[in-house]
Amino acid sequence: MKEIDVTLMNMANEHSKRMTKEEKQAIIDRFYQKSVQDEEHSKSQKIAGELYVGRTSKFQNYVKGAVIGLTTFGVIAGIAFVGNKAETLSNYNNQLNHEAKTELDIDQQEVFHQERDGILNVVNNAMTDLDKINENKQSLNATGSYDSLGNYKNNPQSSTRAELDGLFPLSDLTKDAIDQTVNQTIEEYKSR
Repeated sequence: MKEIDVTLMNMANEHSKRMTKEEKQAIIDRFYQKSVQDEEHSKSQKIAGELYVGRTSKFQNYVKGAVIGLTTFGVIAGIAFVGNKAETLSNYNNQLNHEAKTELDIDQQEVFHQERDGILNVVNNAMTDLDKINENKQSLNATGSYDSLGNYKNNPQSSTRAELDGLFPLSDLTKDAIDQTVNQTIEEYKSR
């Protein structure tokens, strides 16, 4: 195959050497005329079996902008989702560690730390803890005490300055679900 390509290239070069300047210019003009469709270059043309596309249409520009916009929105929504879960887990782990220190005796604390420390345990516990928190959220939300955003309906609680400064502030429903999950986990370790 390589030999055929070299042979064809040599033949084209030989033919090119025998051509006059007018013939070369005529070929260049012919390719130019086939590639230029109109003043906006908005059409495509087949030249020697290949499809050459001119400028993009306005619709393609709108589609490109829409795709970029949707991608940006998706990335921001993903960051917010992950950030909210990370904030929930962080708050839960802080509260759980504090309660474990105050509520559990030495032997129970040792078991607690054995089961909660280590990379694999942290990942497994995080997934389990998020499931427990979501279950408690559902049971608390069924009481009807929370609005659609997860805040108290009748007794709105004022948040502390530290809670409001966070990037992903937690709703009252999430905080109560975390409290309930921490209490359940501590009771589980106490019963051992």
